Amino acid sequence: MAGLPLVLLGATGSILVYRQELANLLEPPPRLSAETGKPHTVAQVIAAVQARIGKEFTSFLYEAPTAPGLPATLRLIALGDTENGRRVIGVLVDPVSLDVVSWRYEAFPGFRRVLVRLHGNLLMGRAGRVYVAWLGLAMWCSGSADSSYGGPSGAAKRTGEGQAIC
Repeated sequence: MAGLPLVLLGATGSILVYRQELANLLEPPPRLSAETGKPHTVAQVIAAVQARIGKEFTSFLYEAPTAPGLPATLRLIALGDTENGRRVIGVLVDPVSLDVVSWRYEAFPGFRRVLVRLHGNLLMGRAGRVYVAWLGLAMWCSGSADSSYGGPSGAAKRTGEGQAIC
């Protein structure tokens, strides 16, 4: 039971970091047509999408295609707040033709917000941040005691020499 907060921090951190990869596993990005040519610049891709979406949104993240034939990803955020928080749109765009392949609002923005709060303060507000900070220090210390970042090496472990950082 004492390790539950550490498990929660590790799980929520992993989900937040690998959110896009997990989404791609559930719904792989579409393959583009066989159109060949030189991809447009990042600025041209952003300008083309911005012209289609409108001035209500502004771009904040561009992810280049990971392989030929895959779309680039552009994430845009609404300039004004809504009752449910900020609206985020993910747009898949062909970097060669500048065609918008698909777009969708971010799935489960409320769920992501809960994950961020769970990871940042264990849903306990300001007091939770202090608790999470101490847990982070404990995780770092326990990791450093057994790693090459300051803990004893294999020979030192066998002979009992060396000390952990914390």
